[in-house]
Amino acid sequence: MKERTIDILMHPLKGRLMLEIWRRGEATTRELGKVCADIPQATLYRHVRGLLDAGVIVVVREQKVRSVKEKVYAVSESFRKENAYSQDQVMTGDQFLALIAHGMANLMEQFTVYRGQKNIDLSGDYVSFRVAGFYASDAEMEQIFMQLGQIISRATANDYAPGRKLRNLATISTPPRTGRCGTPQEEGRGPQGPAK
Repeated sequence: MKERTIDILMHPLKGRLMLEIWRRGEATTRELGKVCADIPQATLYRHVRGLLDAGVIVVVREQKVRSVKEKVYAVSESFRKENAYSQDQVMTGDQFLALIAHGMANLMEQFTVYRGQKNIDLSGDYVSFRVAGFYASDAEMEQIFMQLGQIISRATANDYAPGRKLRNLATISTPPRTGRCGTPQEEGRGPQGPAK
């Protein structure tokens, strides 16, 4: 994965807008504004312009809506090719560490803003942090990731609608350890706290 791709995906707004355009195939700022109603219009325009200037998206055509011309955007072919999956493409350890660092910083920033609000409701807002240690073969892990991917794909296909809120679900799978190892719960680092 290219460094600029990591930077874009980890940006809370640029990444969201780019992925929305990619998912739809094509989109106008008006359409993006409907599904990303929580983003101020000026901010949305600014980040779309930034994606355009960076060559991440391109204008594929212009169309008239009530005598007003609006641009239709799509993810650029060069960006698609740059991030096309290949069996030979491997992310380096340094790149992956940078991805985790960017991601954690983004999550911390979001939670800091949330924490500053009055009368937050962790349970009611489905805010959680969980660590689950378990044994699994490579085949079992592949099945787990496939099932998670299917669930997340269905959720990310949702359009904005009244009652729906933007949510983030981050997953991290740590490198495996061989042999009989204690799970986080067995080692006293689980959700219940240190063993007494």
